[in-house]
Amino acid sequence: MLAGSRNWNNKRTGKARFSLNYYCYWVLGDRNTSFLHLVSRRLKRFTHNSTHLITPFDSGGSSAKLREAFGMLSVGDLRNRMIALADESVQGNPAVYELFSHRLPSAGEGADPASLRARLEEICAGEDPLIARVPVPLGEIIQNYIGFFRAAMPADFDLRGASIGNLILAGGYLNHGQRIEPVLFLFSKLVEVRGNVRAVVTDDLHLVAELQSGEAVIGQHRITGKELPPLRSRIVDL
Repeated sequence: MLAGSRNWNNKRTGKARFSLNYYCYWVLGDRNTSFLHLVSRRLKRFTHNSTHLITPFDSGGSSAKLREAFGMLSVGDLRNRMIALADESVQGNPAVYELFSHRLPSAGEGADPASLRARLEEICAGEDPLIARVPVPLGEIIQNYIGFFRAAMPADFDLRGASIGNLILAGGYLNHGQRIEPVLFLFSKLVEVRGNVRAVVTDDLHLVAELQSGEAVIGQHRITGKELPPLRSRIVDL
């Protein structure tokens, strides 16, 4: 839902144009996240008072590994939306954007367990070029958070294809007693997010689809057809 405050006149054409000044509420799901990322980057040019309600149910990819290891909500879409809404004119934010968007190799050179763990250690120590470009105090906070993740990381955790931003948010979540709200608040202030990003729930929950065939399918990645074949039966309840 979008709502605007007033109209203002274009002096050259005499035509009224719509201005989003007071509030703009979005209720957005997890599908077409790339499109919504682009929309959010455009939206912040018109208003800083948007509220983004994110469903943290992603159960595929690197999010699945974090959820399985720590019994937590999915943070990938929260990360993506905060970065999209961050003020890009603030010093250091382009470096934060690059760091949060970076993924560790999933195959080929540098994707073996030893290399991935060595890369993680470099990021934690502030020696990796990606973290070295982030100014203080944000760089120090990021190092602290990802250090919490490293300390809690299971010995057999699979780092292939891991999103660095997701690891940072997971570390903050663990550092704050398995609460995501303080992490979202802190990063929103530090990177000057032009809007409010909230999770619709903060528990470890999964989507369940009831099919016309009577089958129940658990997990968003099994429902959307992105990672697995499309469902053969119609969804009757979600």
